[in-house]
Amino acid sequence: MPDPKELRKIILKFEYEALMRYNNPIIEIEPLSGEAPYIEEYKITFNISTYIDEKTKRDKNIACLKVTTEYPHHPPFFIMLDKPAPFHLLFWENGRWNYGGWHSGESLVSFIYRAAKTLQFCPEYNNLWSTCNHKAAQFWRENENNGIFSCDTQIIPEPEKPRESARTDIRDR
Repeated sequence: MPDPKELRKIILKFEYEALMRYNNPIIEIEPLSGEAPYIEEYKITFNISTYIDEKTKRDKNIACLKVTTEYPHHPPFFIMLDKPAPFHLLFWENGRWNYGGWHSGESLVSFIYRAAKTLQFCPEYNNLWSTCNHKAAQFWRENENNGIFSCDTQIIPEPEKPRESARTDIRDR
C-alpha cells in the first residue's frame, strides 16, 4: 500500500491526465502550479455566457481550482476570479461557489462540469433555497419561467465515465 505522499502523487497524476483529456473549447483548463503531472492549481476558463447582474452577461468567466492537501477526502478549493462574481444564487459575491454535496469519489472533471452547468443556470444544478446571493435568487424566482434560463445553451461535453477499478481502488486505500 502506498504511503500518503505516494498516494497523493497517484491521485494528482490521475486527475491531471483526466483534466487534460477533458480540456475543450467551452472549458479551457490550464495548469498553474506544480510540475506536470503533479499539478495542484488550475486556471479554468469557462467560455460560457452567464449573468453578472440582472441585465448583463459575461461570455468568459475565469476560475481558480486548487487541489488541497486534504483532497480527495475534502473538496478542492474553487473560486471565480472575475469581478463581479457571477450573479447567481449559488455564488457568493466574493466568487466562491456553493457546489452542494461532495464525495471523495468525484473527479475534478466532474466537479468542473457541475460548475459549468451551474454557470449556464441549468435548473437541475440549482438550489432555489440557497442563501449565497439573495438578490440573484429572487431574480431567478421572478424569471425562471420567462425563457431567459439557461442563459447559455452550448452543449458541454460530459465527463468520461471512470473505469471500474481505476478510481475506486486509489481512493479507498
